[in-house]
Amino acid sequence: MPSFMAAMEAGRTGTQIGDNTNKFDFTYIPNAAHAHLLAADRLAPAHPKHARVAGQAFFISNGTPVPFWDFPRALWREAGHVPAKVTVLPKPVALVIAWFMEVWAWISGGTAPLTRFRVAMVTTTRWCDISKARDALDYEPLYSLDEGIHRTIEVCEQ
Repeated sequence: MPSFMAAMEAGRTGTQIGDNTNKFDFTYIPNAAHAHLLAADRLAPAHPKHARVAGQAFFISNGTPVPFWDFPRALWREAGHVPAKVTVLPKPVALVIAWFMEVWAWISGGTAPLTRFRVAMVTTTRWCDISKARDALDYEPLYSLDEGIHRTIEVCEQ
């Protein structure tokens, strides 16, 4: 999240890499903390769900994957910023630009502002099925993604 807000503060919100069809899962941290408390409770040997939780791994998220660029735009909008214009860079074009930036950074000893890894990160679908956590932990996010965004910006502005 800090990099999204840093991009806003630097005035770099007018570029989108990729077509924004890739779904991405974001998690409001109090929801993750809630899941940890549920898991800790169910790890008690006397809990009826102990055997279904002990030694298991769970995916935890808000359970509402959204197109990647919808999330930072929602953060920026909540913070009072809406980009005047958005230029969409197709993924292949962004990869070529990133390659050139990486080469220049290597030659000059600097740091590339855009890398092929970053392009891959913002254009790849990455979301998790949280049904196992819902079933075994009785997990449901306490806060929606929109409420998490609102609360996050509220805290950042204090």
